[in-house]
Amino acid sequence: MEKQNIQPVIFLPFFQQIRDRIHLPASATTFYLSEDLNEAIDFLISLGGDGTLLDTLTLIQDKKYSPSWGINFGHLGFL
Repeated sequence: MEKQNIQPVIFLPFFQQIRDRIHLPASATTFYLSEDLNEAIDFLISLGGDGTLLDTLTLIQDKKYSPSWGINFGHLGFL
C-alpha cells in the first residue's frame, strides 16, 4: 500500500481487532462517525455480512464515494 501511496481509513472497532495481527502502513487512520470521514476517500470496501454492508452504506449516505465494494463474510449473502 505504501508503494502505491494508498492511505487506508479504517473503522475504529475493526482497527482495534486487527492492529496486532496485520501490518498496516503508518499512514493508516481511523474513523468512528460519519463526520470523521472527509471527501478525499476514493473508494470504500465493506468487509462483513449484509448487515455490515447496510450499516456502512448508511454511515456514508451523505458522502460522495464511489465505488463502494462489499465483500461478504456472512452466512446468508442476500445482497
